[in-house]
Amino acid sequence: MVREKSPDVVVLDIGMSTGQFEPITAVKALRRAYPDTQVLVFTGYDDGMWVRGLIEAGALGYVLKSDGLALHLPEAVREVHARRRFYSPSVSDKYLSCG
Repeated sequence: MVREKSPDVVVLDIGMSTGQFEPITAVKALRRAYPDTQVLVFTGYDDGMWVRGLIEAGALGYVLKSDGLALHLPEAVREVHARRRFYSPSVSDKYLSCG
């Protein structure tokens, strides 16, 4: 789909995948193949290892569905489109604590 549409931002829900989808590898491959396409993770997975892995793979945004920030998804997309980071507050905490 990215190949066909060339979006500026991909919103990725790692919980909505089927089959043998591996999110960290997918984000790395996406960023390598389409460096102008930014990645925003919008998910229910808040495990620190997922957070760190996806951010280090190249996701500029990580928003948890359980946070009140879910209502701010348009703002998150705009920030990521502008190549600025956008994280749920609890995501920032988990990212910093997994180092």
